[in-house]
Amino acid sequence: MRGLRLIYIFTLFALTGYFILVLRFFYIRTHAQGLYRGYLYDSNVFPVSRDADAWPSKQNMNSSSQVFPLRYNEPRNITACEPRKHIVYLKTTKCFSTTFHHIMKRFALKYDLNILKPKAKGHFYPTKPLRPRRITKEDALYKPRMTYDMIVDHMVFDYDVVSSMMPSDSFYVGVVREPFSQFTSAYNSFSLWTKFNVQIDEFLSAPEAYWKQHVRQRDRATYARNSMMAEFGFPDEREDLRDNEPFIEHYVHYLDSKFDFVLVTEYFDESLIYLRRLLCWEMENVLYVPGNVGSYTFEPKTVAKSSFLLTHQKWSKADYYLYRHFLAKFKETLKHQGQDFFDEVEIFRKALSKINKCGGVEYVKINGTGSRGRTYSRHTKINCIPGGIFIPISST
Repeated sequence: MRGLRLIYIFTLFALTGYFILVLRFFYIRTHAQGLYRGYLYDSNVFPVSRDADAWPSKQNMNSSSQVFPLRYNEPRNITACEPRKHIVYLKTTKCFSTTFHHIMKRFALKYDLNILKPKAKGHFYPTKPLRPRRITKEDALYKPRMTYDMIVDHMVFDYDVVSSMMPSDSFYVGVVREPFSQFTSAYNSFSLWTKFNVQIDEFLSAPEAYWKQHVRQRDRATYARNSMMAEFGFPDEREDLRDNEPFIEHYVHYLDSKFDFVLVTEYFDESLIYLRRLLCWEMENVLYVPGNVGSYTFEPKTVAKSSFLLTHQKWSKADYYLYRHFLAKFKETLKHQGQDFFDEVEIFRKALSKINKCGGVEYVKINGTGSRGRTYSRHTKINCIPGGIFIPISST
């Protein structure tokens, strides 16, 4: 009898514990979703909080599965489509972005396109002193009755503002880079050791401590933490959101819904060829000479220690989410490309190697075939044009 009573008591305690765990699970999940819903309707976090396309569905909120396609749309018929000329380019700092900026400006000059320019030189935010913040109409030399074809300068992304100034059929392009490489490049380029009073390895030993000690407002310190995501409009300054993984993930999915293509610096040539197909551009339009590439005051390889990498992954968590998402998406896209795509990349690299010999990008002629000369193969001929028309591009 006593044994049965003990079994009964033990079973009762076990069931009670089980129900407590179940209730705790549902509380945590409901509370987390409630927090996220609150962020979603906060216009200071999601500038398009009234845009139904940006809202995760109930199914997606209850699942960790991918919200958006794992690869990009296939390009249209490259021999028949019209070149896309309405383009929004988010120029992300230290991501080989000046190089693509030059590509865009060269295309705009060739076709006499109207670029929406910022009031400050090269940036849609104050530069003296530097204060990166979301773009506003007041930051642009914008005239309501004028049609603009492109945005190409640095900004902190805000879809509502940008879309209100640009044509509705605009193609949105971004660029990302492996976060640790991007961080070391930014630390070097912006002399951030003068901001934090320590060299990069010392900063990485305790980044939060140095941040709290030296940062009072958003300035060039922006480039020391979640730099890329901050320029994509992510609210890095929010203590309650910065490391919130569900929120970060949904913000990346939100960006995926707004950007038609995101270049990956580590696959720059492949990215350009795929993009030129999406835009129905000729290969010559995306030829480039690397721009704004400077020397380092330290050896990047000596900084890339495993302990520093782990520290940086925690410190700039949102940047890693952003990069891994668009890297995975592009790599999955590459898996579905035929041999013609990789032949085109090979021809493109041969053309790049001839730029110096020909005397500049504008003197290289790639002899495409097809009704509009936009089809290329391993047999495509590349020639130099003697006395070609030089199109000057200023560095910003």
